[in-house]
Amino acid sequence: MSLISPIMQKKTYQISKKDQEGIKNAVSDTLKNSVDSITPQISIFVKKAQKTGINENFIMVIQETEAIICQLLTNAEFKVFGFIRSYSKYDNEINADIKLIADSCLMTDRTVKKALKKLALLNIIKIQSNLVDKRRNYYVLNPQSSWKGMEAKRQEIIKNVFNAEPGLRENQLKKDLTKRLKSLQLQLQLQPNTD
Repeated sequence: MSLISPIMQKKTYQISKKDQEGIKNAVSDTLKNSVDSITPQISIFVKKAQKTGINENFIMVIQETEAIICQLLTNAEFKVFGFIRSYSKYDNEINADIKLIADSCLMTDRTVKKALKKLALLNIIKIQSNLVDKRRNYYVLNPQSSWKGMEAKRQEIIKNVFNAEPGLRENQLKKDLTKRLKSLQLQLQLQPNTD
């Protein structure tokens, strides 16, 4: 069971115009009865529902890079990676402590720390120090793997946080992970058979 607070989840209520007027009148009457010297002015703001597109939070995933990541990570590492992606805010920032990640992924703190180190080693995430509380870290997910936010900010993070050249033609993360994968495959082929 995840320990993510239900308070953090958005709630949307749809009410009819008739119900809006009823609410408005009920609040006005209550205020008129409680204080005689003021005339209440009630406004209800209605947001028009979006009729097209995706109505839930989503991220853009670079499929070829993700396919390589799947081959390089263990199950535990991939589970932590999946949680980080699901918990990421705009601009790929994740403010979650080890305990939250461990509880949500049903893992030990030690396993989560090892997984985070591996993800950082592979340049899939960057571990940043929290400027307010030095005991805590926050994480930035590499935008060349998946992204949530505006394209201009994506290019800025690729350049400034991950020290890669931004641009859609060259995916440095994919290139680096492919080299690592080929190296691991070569090592496996060169190992002597112990049978």
